[in-house]
Amino acid sequence: MCLDAKQAKVTPRLVGFKATLQTLRNWQTLISLSGDNQQEIRRLKQTLIDAIAQSVLYQQLGRSEPRCVKRRPKPYQLMTQPRAIMREFPHRGKKRAKAA
Repeated sequence: MCLDAKQAKVTPRLVGFKATLQTLRNWQTLISLSGDNQQEIRRLKQTLIDAIAQSVLYQQLGRSEPRCVKRRPKPYQLMTQPRAIMREFPHRGKKRAKAA
């Protein structure tokens, strides 16, 4: 990826890892099918490097992706005390709302 970035004249951080991996997997069969023909293998490898160099990621300005944890809504209460002390409260669902 670093060599491809140098060839594309960009920093290595801008070459996409996932795109590089997919390109390598696609070209792997072509290179293996070329057999012992070194000239063909060299040509295919150069074409592969060109394909990887074209998968440059561009920065999106103003983009913010803060890390946070989302809790899925569940019908159970949070465990806020140790198990030995915690007792289960009746569920406040629609079915039990009339009984309570």
